[in-house]
Amino acid sequence: MEKFISLMKHLIKNWSLSLDIPHGYFEINNLKTSRSIGLSKEKKEEYLQAYIEKVKEIETYMSKTKFVDECHQQNEYARQRKRLSMQMLLLAYQDDILRSWGGSREGSGRPATGRKRRQYYLSDDEDSKIKEYIVELRGRD
Repeated sequence: MEKFISLMKHLIKNWSLSLDIPHGYFEINNLKTSRSIGLSKEKKEEYLQAYIEKVKEIETYMSKTKFVDECHQQNEYARQRKRLSMQMLLLAYQDDILRSWGGSREGSGRPATGRKRRQYYLSDDEDSKIKEYIVELRGRD
């Protein structure tokens, strides 16, 4: 369960949906790179259909539920729409659309030196001697 929650947090942090139901527009956007994933026409239609069906379920739920006031109703509607976005992102992840997109390239980045930052409390005299010793170890002038 913890792994699933971590996955959902990752999806929400890095991905968003853009859609316009009347015009058949559906995109999944990467929030870090501000680029959208190119989906095939069939996939777009499939996701749009799934989204429309879920929206209808929400509308049915909302019409059958009695709310205390309009504010409570709006909050519940927003919560249901956010839940729907999470479901659509999870569906895209399960279809390997988000898993196979982006990420680091093999061999990219700075090579590891094996060094780590460490903190010690030293006098000025000790610090100068340690610096001299490090220079000697690394073979630098």
